[in-house]
Amino acid sequence: MVNKYCTCGARLPGDARFCHKCGKPQVELPEPEIPAPVQAPVDLPAAVAPPSPPLGVNWRNPAAVRVASLAGAVASLLLLLPLPPVINVFWMLIVLVAGGFWAVHLFRKRTHLEVSVASGARLGWMAGIFSFLVLLVVFTINIVLITTVSDLRQGFSEALRASGPPEMAERYEALLASPGGLAFLIFAVLLTCFILLPLFSTIGGALGAKVLEKE
Repeated sequence: MVNKYCTCGARLPGDARFCHKCGKPQVELPEPEIPAPVQAPVDLPAAVAPPSPPLGVNWRNPAAVRVASLAGAVASLLLLLPLPPVINVFWMLIVLVAGGFWAVHLFRKRTHLEVSVASGARLGWMAGIFSFLVLLVVFTINIVLITTVSDLRQGFSEALRASGPPEMAERYEALLASPGGLAFLIFAVLLTCFILLPLFSTIGGALGAKVLEKE
């Protein structure tokens, strides 16, 4: 074994790593690796879903359905007011147009959204459908009450004589006397209401959207 000397003069064996006299290291020790600091994980903000677009004016929009049902119910109740036949025609037109107009006003007030002419017309049409449904229920109840009190043909004849001019009442009475005339008359009345009520309410809704967009 070959001896070596430390700088302090002490004699050291060849495999000595430190001086036994001064403690000086005799071999180069590797410097310890300092681990890189571990960064704490950064909490990323949760992904925020983009806001869903507002629903259009249709049957899937709860606000539109509520407004249309309210306007349609009020309009149908006003249509049931007993008025002279000549005034009743103009009254029906005014009430239905005003019902569609009012539906647009309520929808804008409750949702704070602008309503286009097409959407206003659709909202008025929905109100007209609700008006027809309410009047259909009232019509069905009247049919049931008439059949429990008297003959249905006789009840229709009395209602026609009370609500129209004598010439028209006589014409409808002749129709009622024919086979299938009663069924045809009921179908014609319901079909006319189904067309006219939504039609004039649609006009009122489109008019309301056009007028109120300037506010």
